[in-house]
Amino acid sequence: AGPRGGGGDATAFGFSVAVNGEARLVRISRAKALRLQRFTSRLGLRQLDPALAKDLFVERSDDGLLTKDEFDRCVRHLAPNKALAPEERQEFTVLLSGLYFGFDRTESSVVDATDLACGFSLVCAGSKSHKLALAFDWMDDDGDGRLTRRGLWRCLRSFLCALLTLGGDGLSMSSKELSQLCDGAALATAAQVLGCRDRRRAAQGAGEPAADDDGVSFDDIAEWYSETGQTEALWIELLDLGKWAFLTPEQA
Repeated sequence: AGPRGGGGDATAFGFSVAVNGEARLVRISRAKALRLQRFTSRLGLRQLDPALAKDLFVERSDDGLLTKDEFDRCVRHLAPNKALAPEERQEFTVLLSGLYFGFDRTESSVVDATDLACGFSLVCAGSKSHKLALAFDWMDDDGDGRLTRRGLWRCLRSFLCALLTLGGDGLSMSSKELSQLCDGAALATAAQVLGCRDRRRAAQGAGEPAADDDGVSFDDIAEWYSETGQTEALWIELLDLGKWAFLTPEQA
């Protein structure tokens, strides 16, 4: 996910994801990367604790489901009284709407508040490890320190959806295309994490590979990332807004 050449339409970051067994290149242009930087800076989000956003989303939700109107109210609460030019306000409104509707997989006009909070953490303060740890805790429904395969998939999908809608080409994709890309890439990445867990257990003489419902610990994810995840899922580096800091407006 390293920087590339100059020009507004040049690629700032590029990484591949596996979807249905095929590699799919994801590109984030310099212009879109700079837009995300401006968005987080002007709204004051890069100093915001992601946990505050998550708590507010859940509080304003109905049985864990958040409407678009309530999401808009949450954002106004989290980033109040910002003096934005009309064109900025319109641009940021489009970005936030794209983020929200990227999570509306069933086009039912409600989204899972926790999934949205995981994705929203992209624009908040914290390192990638901090955001991954928060998301892990939020998806650990029973508090046993392990995520099910689905919980891991939800976590990964949430981050990918945010990256694509806020920095990539997600806004220009159909809802179906965006869902297929995020779903497939998250499923493939979850399988890589589980595969690494099983290889480690086998090497330690733990016997048969664990069943998927045995879940993964945060240490399992950390071990995967240290061993192969840094190349299999380069996009995770971009959860840290500090990785975007090499860009300057003059490079757009």
